[in-house]
Amino acid sequence: MKKNIVIILSIFVVILIILTTVFLVQINSMRNIKDTHDREMDFFLEYEDKSFNVDNFISIMNKAIDNNEKYDIKLNDKNEYIEDNKYSIKVYLKLDDNEKLVPMEYLMFSEKGGARNIERMFSNISYKYQEIKYHKNSTRIKEIIVYGFTKGASGEFNLD
Repeated sequence: MKKNIVIILSIFVVILIILTTVFLVQINSMRNIKDTHDREMDFFLEYEDKSFNVDNFISIMNKAIDNNEKYDIKLNDKNEYIEDNKYSIKVYLKLDDNEKLVPMEYLMFSEKGGARNIERMFSNISYKYQEIKYHKNSTRIKEIIVYGFTKGASGEFNLD
């Protein structure tokens, strides 16, 4: 009888140790995911409430493109990333002389686009986030609308 109780207790302790280990691994994994999420979002939020230059704007678009490729976000027939409900990031440029939103994919992937052309064509423009939208499911950034305005037109924004 004592032998059976010892065996049952031993099995119980082993199961308890296994469950505790699995629980601790899950907690550590969740913590790592949260840290990665925070680092990825901190890059974008660094530019919130600040004006920035064309190089920073290109970096923001490159980071969004890297994010979309990391999470295997597909492109549609217009060569624009297809929004998902968790990981996709869209960046749009709205210039002060135009109401139309220009997608980052057009700026970066089109024949007229690319970092060098953007830098050459838009270097006399200052940029500021106009709006940031978040995914409901993941609270990650979903869309950033960047407002580009000529450096002399600082009336709407307080330039640093």
